[in-house]
Amino acid sequence: MRPFSLRTASTERSRSLTRSCRIDRLPDGIPAAIEVALPGQTIRMLSNPYGIATLLVLNAEETRTITPIAKSLIGNRSAVVLKNPGGNVHENVLPAGEIYFYGDRNVTISLDEGADKIMAAAGSAGDIRDISGQPDTNVGNMLSRIRTGMSEVDKVRGGHPHHGYPGRRHPGSGP
Repeated sequence: MRPFSLRTASTERSRSLTRSCRIDRLPDGIPAAIEVALPGQTIRMLSNPYGIATLLVLNAEETRTITPIAKSLIGNRSAVVLKNPGGNVHENVLPAGEIYFYGDRNVTISLDEGADKIMAAAGSAGDIRDISGQPDTNVGNMLSRIRTGMSEVDKVRGGHPHHGYPGRRHPGSGP
């Protein structure tokens, strides 16, 4: 069996990735699989080891090797996987990160602290006005995707969070 490596770049790193790396700079002769999900969806082929195996024509041993990489891509909006003959398996691992609660008190808590401490931190912040996450971490990217998705919903609804969808009546507003 010929050794190889797979390098991945996920959407979470896309801001820095698009500044430093372009698709035309991928090495010549290195098979690559690129997937971009439809709006509101996540990737399907590259988050599945059999999908990667199909696209990059991998054997059974290579498919077993890329399984953790495929799992790490679950939930991403885009991904790039390269088959690099002669190397080792490389994976970009994002840390869990910190959540920032902005309320009566600004509170920061690491996701590694666990659910009980996170809930205690949320309670100690008082009336929360906003929440964000540490950039380039799992929680930061997740909250960023939620914020982006909600802004898209807000555009569809007409731009005001307290208005219903156009043409729809609120309960109790008459016949």
